[in-house]
Amino acid sequence: MPAPETIESPEALAARLTRLEADVARLQRLADERREELDGFAYSVSHDLRAPLRALNGFSKLLADEVAGQLSDETADYLNRIVGATRRLELLFEDLLMLSRAGRATMQIEELDLGRMAREVAAALSAGAPDRKVDWQIADARVQADPSLLRVLLEHLLGNAFKFSRARDPARIELRPADGVDGPTTTFLVVDNGTGFDMQYADRLFSPFQRFHAASAYAGNGIGLALSRRIVRRHEGSIIVHSSPDQGTEVVVQLWETAPPPSAIAARKNELSDPNAA
Repeated sequence: MPAPETIESPEALAARLTRLEADVARLQRLADERREELDGFAYSVSHDLRAPLRALNGFSKLLADEVAGQLSDETADYLNRIVGATRRLELLFEDLLMLSRAGRATMQIEELDLGRMAREVAAALSAGAPDRKVDWQIADARVQADPSLLRVLLEHLLGNAFKFSRARDPARIELRPADGVDGPTTTFLVVDNGTGFDMQYADRLFSPFQRFHAASAYAGNGIGLALSRRIVRRHEGSIIVHSSPDQGTEVVVQLWETAPPPSAIAARKNELSDPNAA
């Protein structure tokens, strides 16, 4: 005969649940500590190495200017490669610094005009490439987010859409909320008609310095989506990408997967109830 099942008392179940919660909290603290250590290491390395690297880059440029026209084509090419490599390495360090700062920065959650901020970013991108024809479709929407991190997020998402749609005439880039609720949205989409990519490589999509296109074809260090995911995760959300070759890309950003931040809601209510508020 099978042994009778042992039924735990409510007290025993409560004690076991308490132990499990303590274990989860301990593991979360350890994970947070390791992440902070890695962020601190990346910040220190990137910050401390930038000064000598800038010196190397600067003196390489001075040397190239000094001996211009005096070197063989092959030697001049070697020197130009040194200058180019030091500049690329400097950009990599800057990206590492930005990635670590996104995980360490203190957040100030506010209700923000997502549409206006996106249009400002779009205007700056278009101003940098006045020959491009881009059909920007940016809807009005508001979100609760940290203003500095949200701008960086939009710069990378819209910047990627702008970059990878440059072969389209015209390019079409759209930003819209995914829901029709009143008040701040928690989910928005960035859609483009660019080159896209094969989703079989999607597991590497958010890894730093991963590229799906040749560096000679598209500039960048492959850190944009890794940084975007870190920013979204700081907002307790998620980011999902759908794409296919030559069919464009859709990025779905969801902020605050569980609930909007209560601090932002309280701040907004105080602002609305204050008769002296601007």
